[in-house]
Amino acid sequence: LMWYSLAIREAPQYEAAAFNPDINECMWLGLAEDADPEHIARECYYTRLGKWPPIEDYCPVVWCHSLVDPSYAPQGYHIAGHEQIAPPATAHTEREWLEIKKRYAEELISIWQRHAPNMNWDNVIGCDYNSPYDACLLLNMAPNGNMIVIDHVSYQFFENRPTPELANHRTPIKNIYATGVAWHLAASGASPAYNCYKIIANDMGLGKPWEEPGKEEPDSLVEQLKITKNKMRDEFPRT
Repeated sequence: LMWYSLAIREAPQYEAAAFNPDINECMWLGLAEDADPEHIARECYYTRLGKWPPIEDYCPVVWCHSLVDPSYAPQGYHIAGHEQIAPPATAHTEREWLEIKKRYAEELISIWQRHAPNMNWDNVIGCDYNSPYDACLLLNMAPNGNMIVIDHVSYQFFENRPTPELANHRTPIKNIYATGVAWHLAASGASPAYNCYKIIANDMGLGKPWEEPGKEEPDSLVEQLKITKNKMRDEFPRT
């Protein structure tokens, strides 16, 4: 992934807010230039070949979480984030990656400001550039610089992540457990440790706060996904 974090003066103000005001607060927004699924597929095709897609086939995803949690940035400022798939670290030399990171930042801003005119370089205070090359410098993400350690593919989802034998966080060594982004939920660092603790708690008789009165778990992710999909259907009915 290309994963950039930008310190900005103003949160993005999207032109689409004229007919969809909620878009300025969208927490994970795709900037695909075309709604045709084939547009997204083309970006993936190029990546599978270890190549960069032409800029017209870029499908960057952006967000501005400081709108919800002001502690992300100093008062009056914001942090915006971005991700997009990229060729593996092995596709380029170190020198090439250093040039790519600069070039890609320019391309990202050129796309972003087409949708949110205030997202120009005057609005950017600084940028933290991360690429597959940077991820590859971490010990467990070589050789391709995979930020989620193992590929996010259908045969490594759910009970198969990272392998069927290790998916429940137990290792062959008694009382040794493993977790991290290579475990379910795939491509997320939000829950593997929590899931792992629940396994440990069951095995060792430790406390289970989620069973205490007043600390019950909220609706499942599945239910939240259904609610979100239904909301989108209601907001954008087919004619």
